[in-house]
Amino acid sequence: MVFVDGTDAGLELIKEGFAWAYAKYLPEASLETQQSYTAAQAAAQAARIGLWGMALTTSANDRYSRSSKRINSFRPRSIFGG
Repeated sequence: MVFVDGTDAGLELIKEGFAWAYAKYLPEASLETQQSYTAAQAAAQAARIGLWGMALTTSANDRYSRSSKRINSFRPRSIFGG
């Protein structure tokens, strides 16, 4: 977390819709921080501001989970037909 003059910069970015509350790292934060980040993201999504105002916005959580599934499902094939 980054604080500027006592203000959580990440939380401010999430409130404005300029960042996601990335679920992968939320458990490392305090319960209070987890709740404030997820509430801020929900409010930004509901207000359709920042990233959430874009038509095709997907969260980093969704994007990374889809890409890891593609990578994990890759099966190399033999060029010799075997």
